[in-house]
Amino acid sequence: MNNSQSYKNHDNEFKFEKWTVWGASKSLCSSTMLITQNFPKEERIGLAMKIRSEAFDLMGHLAAASAIYDQDQKISQLDLALSNGQTFASFIFLAKDLEWIDPPTSQKLLDTTSKISAQILGLKKSILNRDRDTDQNSNISYRKNSPPNPHLPILQLIIQISP
Repeated sequence: MNNSQSYKNHDNEFKFEKWTVWGASKSLCSSTMLITQNFPKEERIGLAMKIRSEAFDLMGHLAAASAIYDQDQKISQLDLALSNGQTFASFIFLAKDLEWIDPPTSQKLLDTTSKISAQILGLKKSILNRDRDTDQNSNISYRKNSPPNPHLPILQLIIQISP
């Protein structure tokens, strides 16, 4: 068994691999690596590293969120990913202004980041709605309007008859 297989779950893939938003963030990381290689040599440790770091952190927070079952912690990781996306975008604007990224490339990166952010927001909404629906359903089924137990009259009769 190689290392990549030893860390996979029972479905033979990581949970985050099923998230299209994680796949988009992985592509963003790959693009970022290629684009920032063309930055001036003295900036490969400065702005290039910051841009890469934000892209990597965005992808990492999505992966972490996929593994968390606690809703509040999952939402927190998604919020961090959104924050990374915003910071990434601000650095792309700066790199474009410095003419280290051409306008079409910067626009493509910004569009991708915007789509990723929209997907994250949709995922957060889905998680929050699912939790709200679960709470509403449990209130209805267990606290209010619980259907009568159809076996109750029979059980009462058995209890009355038994010695």
